[in-house]
Amino acid sequence: MHRVDLSNSATTALLHRMVKELSAASDFDGAFKTFMTLFPLARPLELFVGVAPVEGEPDAYRVTYVVDVRDLASGKPVPSRFAELGREQALPICRGGFVAEQIRDQEIKLVVELDLRSDPVLGDQARDLGSCFVIPTFHGSRVVEWAFCFSRPRQAAPIQAIESALMTANFMTMLNLQLTSLAEVQRLNTALVSEYEEIGRLQRALLPERLPSVPGLEFAASYMTSDRAGGDYYDFFTLPDGRLGILVADASGHGAAAATVMAMFHAIVHSFADHAARPHAMLEYANARLRHARLDGSFITAFFGVYDPGRRSLDYASAGHNPPRLWRFDGPPPSVESLDGAGSPPLGVLDSLGGASEVIELRAGDLLLLYTDGVTEAFSGRREQFGVHRLDAILAQAAGDPHRVVEAICQGVRQHTGAGAREDDQTLVAIALRK
Repeated sequence: MHRVDLSNSATTALLHRMVKELSAASDFDGAFKTFMTLFPLARPLELFVGVAPVEGEPDAYRVTYVVDVRDLASGKPVPSRFAELGREQALPICRGGFVAEQIRDQEIKLVVELDLRSDPVLGDQARDLGSCFVIPTFHGSRVVEWAFCFSRPRQAAPIQAIESALMTANFMTMLNLQLTSLAEVQRLNTALVSEYEEIGRLQRALLPERLPSVPGLEFAASYMTSDRAGGDYYDFFTLPDGRLGILVADASGHGAAAATVMAMFHAIVHSFADHAARPHAMLEYANARLRHARLDGSFITAFFGVYDPGRRSLDYASAGHNPPRLWRFDGPPPSVESLDGAGSPPLGVLDSLGGASEVIELRAGDLLLLYTDGVTEAFSGRREQFGVHRLDAILAQAAGDPHRVVEAICQGVRQHTGAGAREDDQTLVAIALRK
């Protein structure tokens, strides 16, 4: 076995270069100019004419490009292609002549001993040329364009040259379709990203502009989406007698759909007349409105609590949401409790939630952590969840400081997941009770 040396074949080297440059093309106009610059150096052709048939009119066509190799040899640049395939309607319709005769069927042709001096369309460009390959190019089983390749000799060309022209012309058509599709995908992706960013901007506008200022309480929060728009939500409600409503919610899924559902939920909870009532009543109200909206499989988990500074108590209810963690310094050592009472199904699933509110007494030094499942269900590279046990371990080490707790949890989740993108939205709200 031995390898044949091709280094002395100038044509092979030229075609190799052409194919390599075409494969790197980002738009068809550039690919077309590359092809027209290099291909005539490998094949003795003088004129290229592109023709798109007019559907339903056998003798009608549009000329999509004309490239005279003699002009290129004199230093003129390759002209741009007149139109992309499928968008030739702006070009004038031509009829009759040599072209109309050749495109009445789908067959490849070699025409010799030409005399086109009186041709109504090609008479000026091809008057002194003697032969022509007529190459159909296909999309599916339909001819979308014809390539007319003229040369000066009036006799037949080698059959290998015709076969090569057939393959090359159809390769260029496929490249055109591919690059046109890629450009359309990029355009649509840019528009979609812009819409996502606008949805994300509007969704973030639903969040509180600033954390509440309540005597005896210290707040910290973090809100991070898995995409440009998220389905997590937190909010605060200033109530009579200095009481404070605290809400954290999570729409199923993430992205634009979840953000849209959460925008609906925001409007619902802000239309509730009496947030100072038992928190369970607010969740029942939201559930009824969401059921009426028929979310088709979407649902929301939510935790809503009302803090009473006079009694230092939290009246709360949960609709399928992750139980908040309550750090107490009874210590040493401190303990972490789970507020898993007052539970009911997620909002938007059943006609009635059932259940009721719960009340818990809080003490100076306590820290309440509300979060969404994107935190505890964040996966490592080995598909291991971050879990509640890691959350509690960080809480136990953060000494009841809400800012330190939020920062440490965010750092812990990042270390757990590595450099991977967030698979779900992640929201944290930490509230510490001071003396």
